[in-house]
Amino acid sequence: MSSSIDSNADASTESSLTIPPMSLGISIHFNKPQQNDIEMIASAGFGFVRTDFAWIFIEKQKGVYDFSGYEDLVDALAEHHLRPVFIPGYGNPLYEHSNKPHYILGPATDEVQQGYAAFAAQAAAKFQGRGVVWEIWNEPNVPISWEPKPDVNNYMKLATTAITAMRQADATATIIAPNVTTNLTIPPQGDSDPWKFLTSCFESGLLEQVDAISIHPYRDNSKPPETAADDYQRLRGLIAQHASEDKKNLPIISSEWGYPSAGQLTSQDQAVYLARQFLTNFINGIPLSIWYDWQEGPNTNYGIVTSNYKPKPAYHAVQTLTNTLSGFSFVQRLPLPSKDDYVAVFQQGAVQKLAVWTVATPHNVTLPVDVNTPFVTSVSLAGDESALATTRGQLVIQLAHSPQFVLT
Repeated sequence: MSSSIDSNADASTESSLTIPPMSLGISIHFNKPQQNDIEMIASAGFGFVRTDFAWIFIEKQKGVYDFSGYEDLVDALAEHHLRPVFIPGYGNPLYEHSNKPHYILGPATDEVQQGYAAFAAQAAAKFQGRGVVWEIWNEPNVPISWEPKPDVNNYMKLATTAITAMRQADATATIIAPNVTTNLTIPPQGDSDPWKFLTSCFESGLLEQVDAISIHPYRDNSKPPETAADDYQRLRGLIAQHASEDKKNLPIISSEWGYPSAGQLTSQDQAVYLARQFLTNFINGIPLSIWYDWQEGPNTNYGIVTSNYKPKPAYHAVQTLTNTLSGFSFVQRLPLPSKDDYVAVFQQGAVQKLAVWTVATPHNVTLPVDVNTPFVTSVSLAGDESALATTRGQLVIQLAHSPQFVLT
């Protein structure tokens, strides 16, 4: 989806955030271009692709960097107007003198952190001008991503060292952090607490170093996407409390979040939640939302296509959403008697479209429309269209859990 460029970068730096508002992305798990994947991702209407940018595969000899695999991926994505979100990580046995897996060790020593910063700077220079968004590490507040335990001070040392080196290599690099997850499977303790982690990062100056704050607002499957609004409000409060004047309006990126089609959620439920997740983010001013995940695998049901590339209902849902709202911008959420009812207004020029749904029991509501409009078109998540009659400038429509789009 595209709109005008939204640049919220700190005027005191040469870096810039060039992400069109209402952009959507998808997480993948390959770095070699897969034509079938990339064509389907582009056809669904995504504009960004997020994946690991593995240090261990790029620097196999100290000071020697081979980016060829990722160059091919960036080229293939660019052919379909897709931009990469790369996560430079994780450890590297050239610097990590440990028998632990490279992807779970928190880089605590100066040797590792300097090596990581050099690698990140080389990457920024290599892909300068290619539209890459760089995300520093992944979920450093989760023990499995930062053993032996999350350590916000070490993370900030790593982030500051790496970001400084990357800015020297490419002053225009787009860098986001700290990618914490707000949903943990165990009660958070110490630096695993996402809000403690974020507060410590902001107190240590992270807001002045990045172009956007990225979080992973996962929730329990029983909690619908709309509940993320509370996280965004709380996060904006923290930013306002700790940011300089130039950074008060720093964007928030939802860089990883999804729901599985498993347990209590069916494939159709997943499609409904996907649409509502993206719409919730639009309403809350999130310029980039990245769904997890692209493809189902042996241990995951988060994908929107099966392991043999059969589109799930979620794939069709995002395709309908992007086809319907492409070129439109979110304007407002209409006030209704119940806070559980949602009518989001999108506009392009003089044309308006509505996205309507409820988190309560399905019921009818009355909406105002142009008195000269005898009927409007409703589009379901599956893309099915139907005509709805209006009466004297009013439309009676049933709100359901599944969003529908009203073309006025």
